[in-house]
Amino acid sequence: MSARVLVADDHPALVAAVASYLDANDLDVIGPAADGDAAVRLAEVHKPDLALVDWRMPRRSGAELVTAILEASPETRVVVYTA
Repeated sequence: MSARVLVADDHPALVAAVASYLDANDLDVIGPAADGDAAVRLAEVHKPDLALVDWRMPRRSGAELVTAILEASPETRVVVYTA
């Protein structure tokens, strides 16, 4: 079974590039999530192994988003990035 990765970013071109790279490396992409609320919903439903999230997103961002993802899916590891 390959790892499940949630991709959360509000920039469609970046999400497409990241998802393409992950798919090419046999990882299952969950998402994309274009805002913090969508990211949390996807984490609740899919319980991803890893969440790649942009620090600055609509609705929830930064520490609030990381906290909410970990509450929804405690086993998920979160990697945060920003421009």
